[in-house]
Amino acid sequence: MIHEAAQFRVGKFEILGLDPSLAQALIDDSGLKPGSVFNAQQVKAFFERNKSLLPLDARPEENTEEILRERESIIDLTMDFRGCAGTQSTPLARSETEQGLMCSKDVPQHCLSN
Repeated sequence: MIHEAAQFRVGKFEILGLDPSLAQALIDDSGLKPGSVFNAQQVKAFFERNKSLLPLDARPEENTEEILRERESIIDLTMDFRGCAGTQSTPLARSETEQGLMCSKDVPQHCLSN
């Protein structure tokens, strides 16, 4: 008997911690458009294809949050590069980081280790 895996469609897709115009260009070129069928390989391909534009320590398993909305068969994606080496921070975030006040849950763990 053949069992198909549940099929999810992309809901929201956002990128945090990069220049807003770069983030939008990456989203537009990603193939992860709202309503399109989600394929986990697309996320890995995104990181591979854009590695020259992403922080050196960016990794799909560390920088991507996937939120499943099972009833709607939707997956929301957030790629968060805040706090990673070479990313842009808002002045507030930079100030909080310098003071050691940034909450570690907001920053991927591999970006915090020095």
